[in-house]
Amino acid sequence: PEAMLDDGLFDYIHAGPLHRRDLAALLPRLFMGRGLPLDHPKLWLGRCRRVRLHCESALVVHTDGELFSVPEDDVRDLDIELLPGTLRVLARLD
Repeated sequence: PEAMLDDGLFDYIHAGPLHRRDLAALLPRLFMGRGLPLDHPKLWLGRCRRVRLHCESALVVHTDGELFSVPEDDVRDLDIELLPGTLRVLARLD
């Protein structure tokens, strides 16, 4: 919720094991644009410049709301590193 586009940090949400009832309560909040409850005991927010993930089962990965991998892709390792200042953006200012 407090991510900044130009700070060079990756803001993430780590969800622990959630029951279906937890998901049923959380997903509508996301879709309605109300965000996640920051005090939920199985959700952790953090910031980093690099993250490495390994999972025994195939990962389902979303990046900025876009589907990156599904179980059929068999992605089990993920290495993400931010490279601040490497993307040039052109904008029209009127």
